[in-house]
Amino acid sequence: MGLIRNLDERAGTVSKKPVYLRKVMLKPFGPDAEVEGVFSKIKALKAVMLLAVVENAKDPKILELAKTCAGSKIKSNVITAADLAKRNIVFDMVIEIMLLGSEI
Repeated sequence: MGLIRNLDERAGTVSKKPVYLRKVMLKPFGPDAEVEGVFSKIKALKAVMLLAVVENAKDPKILELAKTCAGSKIKSNVITAADLAKRNIVFDMVIEIMLLGSEI
């Protein structure tokens, strides 16, 4: 939850015009998760970006989900739990979010 709070705080202060993030789904994605089911829900919620915090960014299911999102023009951002400690990660994500369009 620290990441979400940090993103909200940065988005509200990074430019003259604050960016308000709409969080549509927070869900664990385990080995038994169905990629198509998760993607269908993401699409139905009109999300424009998927943010996945994972242990292994090369996990086949994560790669499949990212590829599926890319095919529907939903930006996917996969970062490892270890990278969360890097200071510039949140700032870089806020910049990416600012460059995205609004709902699809």
